[in-house]
This record gives sequence, structure tokens and C-alpha cells, in this order.
Amino acid sequence: MITDGHENAYRSARLIYRAVENNESDSTFIHTQPENEPVIVALSDLKLLKPRSSKHGHAMTEKMANSILTVMVCLPHGAEAGAEAEAGAGDEDKTDGSSDHRPGHQLGAGLGIPVRFRYGNFHRVYLGTMSYNERAQHLYKKLGFVEEGRSRETHWFDRKWHDLISYGMPEQEWEVLREIEKE
Repeated sequence: MITDGHENAYRSARLIYRAVENNESDSTFIHTQPENEPVIVALSDLKLLKPRSSKHGHAMTEKMANSILTVMVCLPHGAEAGAEAEAGAGDEDKTDGSSDHRPGHQLGAGLGIPVRFRYGNFHRVYLGTMSYNERAQHLYKKLGFVEEGRSRETHWFDRKWHDLISYGMPEQEWEVLREIEKE
């Protein structure tokens, strides 16, 4: 039946995925966690590294709530001490399927790719990172993403110019890597 396998569409073996709500609770989380963690901002945002206002947190929450596929990635209650807090959020932009992963527990190898292809109707997944983010580059390549382009010296950070590197993976390449047959 067409609905077979959809029972756990909003959860994995260890995580729960819920909608980002444009409310005070989610705005506070986004403002106090990813948007004001200097290391995360430096690795994931091209904007000036500076403390962000609560107004910015509200704007980010609204953007995420209106994106095609945005979820709060949460630990189930009782999974760990303090497990009630969200682990982070993954933001799928309306135009390119890029991803902006957030702090806490890592979203895990795979970065929610099966969800993007199966439920998000994405043909490909695009990821971008700065050349100084070597951990992201290593992870993306390990997962099977291919470098598709490089915009040289586009970002000035820590008194140096850095490249913006684009990675992509069409669904058929992901299926081959994971030995998955389309139904």
C-alpha cells in the first residue's frame, strides 16, 4: 500500500522531528542556541560574527517556519538527562534545498537525506560550506556528496579570504551509494 513505511515519518530510532513553531519558545531556543553560539555562527553563516538580537531570533524562527522542510530535531523524553530540550534544527531553504544544521547533538550521518528525497520531493540535495570548515568538507565527502563548485575568495573571516564550496548529490547517486531501489 502507498502508505506502507510512513508510520515513523516524524521519528527515527533515536530522534523525534517536529515542526518549527513561530512562537516564543522556539524563538527563544533559536536565539539562545544556534544564533548566539559563536563557533556555530562562524562555521555556518556568512554574516558578521557578532551577538544576535532577540529580533533576529524571531526573524530566523519565522523564516524556518515558512521553509519547505524545517524540523526541530528532538531527543525523546527520558533519552538522556535533560532530554526535553531540542537537539537542534535543520532548515531547508525554499529554493535550493541547502541545509543549515544547528547545535547540540549532531543530526547524524545522513543529515536527514532520506526524508528529503522521500517526503520532501527533492531531486537533489545541495550543501555549502566555507573552505575553513574542514570538518564539514570531510563529512560531506564521506557521505557521498560531490564538490560541484567553488566560489573563490568570497568570504572575509579572521583576516583572510576564504572560498565558498558547493556540494551536491542527486537522488539517483544517493540510491546507488545506499544500494536502495526505488519502489
